[in-house]
Amino acid sequence: GERLLDHVANGTTDVADGIRRIPVSYYLDPDLWEQEMRNIWKRLPLMLGFSSEVAEPGAYRALDVVGIPVLILRGSDGVVRAFLNACRHRASRLVDEGQGQCRRLICPYHAWAYDDKGSLVGIFKSKQFGEIERETLGLRELPCEEIAGLIFVSLTPDEPTNVRQYLSGMAEELETLGIE
Repeated sequence: GERLLDHVANGTTDVADGIRRIPVSYYLDPDLWEQEMRNIWKRLPLMLGFSSEVAEPGAYRALDVVGIPVLILRGSDGVVRAFLNACRHRASRLVDEGQGQCRRLICPYHAWAYDDKGSLVGIFKSKQFGEIERETLGLRELPCEEIAGLIFVSLTPDEPTNVRQYLSGMAEELETLGIE
């Protein structure tokens, strides 16, 4: 953290002791690619949007990130949340990629309805589905934090993250930029 802030203040960067050559096979190996996706891109917080993109309650942004459909949504309580953009019934995408505004998210497949906090609030012709515990079938939430006008999301559900800690002091630096 401190080392990084010193580099920012001095306009410097870390420099290796010498030239390091990396075999081309490292960039082409599918197993290494999968490890990198699993251990870095799907686990660590990623900056996936700006607060201004979902400024109003009900505003959403849907995007695919390394093959995972993500839905970022500002709730009526003002909180930004991220979810898998997939209905809990048959995993149909709830909204197409892009931005929009909604009060409820309605699955185009069987019309299951979710509120702006991801809770399952309606099932069309619910008797056809039998006994369902609605409270356990809300959208799969992804760890999400809004800091300095930026929205950070981790692509692994149920793996809490601490973005401020991850940024190692850079959150304060970001806040001085006035992005929000």
